[in-house]
Amino acid sequence: MAAKVQYLWNEVEINQKLTWRHVRAHRGHRWNERADHLANRAVQKRTPEPLSFWKPGMR
Repeated sequence: MAAKVQYLWNEVEINQKLTWRHVRAHRGHRWNERADHLANRAVQKRTPEPLSFWKPGMR
């Protein structure tokens, strides 16, 4: 899995400079909360809410 992430990172970075930034979990950070939402929905085998309808804090 780590190799796949690295591959994707390298592919995207060809066109867009990427950087890592540590975000404390469950602190209301929009994209961290979105990632949590997507992960939970995947575990539940449910379709995630579209980003346009999703609000931080929702799962």
